[in-house]
Amino acid sequence: AGVTTDEHIDETYGINVQFEESEEESDEDKYGEIRDDDVLDEGEEARDDGMLHAENLGGNEEGKKEKALDPRDIDAYWLQRSLRKYYNDSVMSQAKAAEVMNIFKSAADDRECESQLVNLLGFDCFDFLKLIKKNRQMILYCTMLASSQSESERVKIREKMKADPFLAKILRQLDTGKQEVDDYDSEKSKMQRRRKEQDDDNMEGIGGQIPGSRTVLELDELAFTQGSHLMANKRCQLPDGSFRKQRKGYEEVHVPALKPKPFEEEEELMVIEKLPKYVQPVFAGFKTLNRIQSRLYKTALE
Repeated sequence: AGVTTDEHIDETYGINVQFEESEEESDEDKYGEIRDDDVLDEGEEARDDGMLHAENLGGNEEGKKEKALDPRDIDAYWLQRSLRKYYNDSVMSQAKAAEVMNIFKSAADDRECESQLVNLLGFDCFDFLKLIKKNRQMILYCTMLASSQSESERVKIREKMKADPFLAKILRQLDTGKQEVDDYDSEKSKMQRRRKEQDDDNMEGIGGQIPGSRTVLELDELAFTQGSHLMANKRCQLPDGSFRKQRKGYEEVHVPALKPKPFEEEEELMVIEKLPKYVQPVFAGFKTLNRIQSRLYKTALE
């Protein structure tokens, strides 16, 4: 049974195993009988082989549950930052990132890409190597798009991405900030189903009591996506003397500084020397208070 298990493991993992026979390792004695201790050892080895094989299968199952890479997380320096985990030198990580980008651009297929990445990065960062090889096109085009120096270059990259179905899906995700519609709808249905199951569990735990009504809020619909870019006023009336200047890529709006209002009757600045003695050191170097301080000092100090 042990030989059959070993052959199965050899065929599965492609390991070349050579057995050397000796008088001490012989399974049979001179009378052709198998010793009891050998049978016991063989059974223990078979159990060990089974345990190792099961552990390898478990590792494969864990490897399948890899976190998907989000293209919105990839900017011009994502690859360099990721390589800093394996190379302490920032110059080295920058050079390695540039070489990885060149491999992504020049490799004819995934096999050639994998071979060149292994030669460049080695096996110390094997998990990271698998991640970037799997998401090769995503990393390449998201990095190129984020590091584009001109609008024409950016438009050219976007047009190339639109022509490819896989890259077009990534581009839509970058523009909308969401996954594909199918993925989004499926995830939303999962959340609704999970919420319904939780509500059913809560109703069962009430113990016969009538549950109260609940109000469910759709957070996605209430999300304020525009943030500080929202202009609530439909029209903005600028003061007299304001003017606009059109620049390349943006517009300047010049607003003149406000003129101070004239002093009212009997309004004057409070002299520091007239303040209480314990307050004067705070205003050392000043002769008077400003207009706001002069109006508030009586309320604050008297």
